[in-house]
Amino acid sequence: MRALKSAVLWFSLVLGWATPALAVDLAHEGTPTGQPVEVSDAALLQRLWHHNPEVREARGQVRVVEAELARAAALPNPSLDLGWGTLPVGETNPRQLDQPWLHVPNYTLALSQPFEPGKRGPRLRAVLANARVAAAAARALAMEKFYDLKGVVGQIAMAQLRAEAFDQLLVSSQRLLDLQRVRRGIGDVAGLDLLRAEGEHSRLVAARAALDEELADALARCSELMADRCLPYADAGQARAWVDREARLASPLRWSDEVEQRRMDFAALEAEAEAARALAAVGSAEALPGLQARVGYMYDTFTVSGNQRHSVNLGLGLTLPVWQAGQAERSAAAAHKARCDETRASRVAQGRAAVLALGQRLALCERRQAALPAVLLRAQQLVDGMTEAFKRGGTSLSESDVLLARQTLSALVLEQLDVRSDQLNAGLAARRLLGLGPSGPAAPW
Repeated sequence: MRALKSAVLWFSLVLGWATPALAVDLAHEGTPTGQPVEVSDAALLQRLWHHNPEVREARGQVRVVEAELARAAALPNPSLDLGWGTLPVGETNPRQLDQPWLHVPNYTLALSQPFEPGKRGPRLRAVLANARVAAAAARALAMEKFYDLKGVVGQIAMAQLRAEAFDQLLVSSQRLLDLQRVRRGIGDVAGLDLLRAEGEHSRLVAARAALDEELADALARCSELMADRCLPYADAGQARAWVDREARLASPLRWSDEVEQRRMDFAALEAEAEAARALAAVGSAEALPGLQARVGYMYDTFTVSGNQRHSVNLGLGLTLPVWQAGQAERSAAAAHKARCDETRASRVAQGRAAVLALGQRLALCERRQAALPAVLLRAQQLVDGMTEAFKRGGTSLSESDVLLARQTLSALVLEQLDVRSDQLNAGLAARRLLGLGPSGPAAPW
């Protein structure tokens, strides 16, 4: 009974993770969740924990273990036997007994209770370990979805920042195209140069439309993860603020024991290993004989022969482990434990290698990010100067020169955004790898 109370207490803690402590209400159905920048990481995790379909299914698996836990903690059911014996057939002894069917038979009632010495404790530990596996798996899945969502939010932000850059390029391109058309009308520009300018402007328009599709896809993925409608940032300034804030969240790129303690997939593996050890203990306990205690009562009507009318009988039965002595359980437990150890070792090796690769990737992004502003500034100054000279009708500049300079500037602007996006994604990958995320009272466990 003490084991059952401990198990129920533990399970109530497992199911009591989600405790909203947020100013932003994301649990209200039917309303948009709002701009992602207005929602904290803890709120996003809460939302996923309560509403993401896959996470809800994983949480449901935790609750399924509750029934198995109660069953493992309970004793086996007793059995009740009823009997009607010594039924007279033929001539009675003594002969010619009056109403033999009433005065010869006996009536028995027996209650039997099986016991499993050495088995219930290990079996209960195995079920508790399986509950820990389900709980850790649900938490690990929630964290995976959280970082998936963070990546999608990053895509939303970067799409809006790229759209802002393209809008600025389109405004400048449209002004230059209008000027070309005017100059073409007075014969200062060849028709081929105008066609080239129109082609370049059409390319920018098409690229800008592709960004709208990219943003729509990211919003759809966000809505799928959040199980609610997602809205973009109110403007590019909010998107830039989010990206800058996330880029400043530097992670210590170092694998350590603390990483393995933080990551929920390692917690699930440890729980699986514990379940395997408990299953091995159950298999070892199968070698012990099972017991069955029996108590019975008999009412005997054949008192004419000197039988006792009321009597009680006691019995003890043994289940002999002759054919099955837990061999299958022990073999399965050993295989399961070996698989857990191998999986853990491979994940540790993979994590150590990934940490080094991510460190190199982030260092490269930082070098590129540091070099681009000066180059971008010179390119912008060159485009501004060439455009102004071209507007004044400078004969030394051609339309091709201006377009080439503008294409170079566009490529640099987009490269800067791509570097920012790579830096953001690498940082998110590092935090995912190191098991870093919302913690403290705001986290939904």
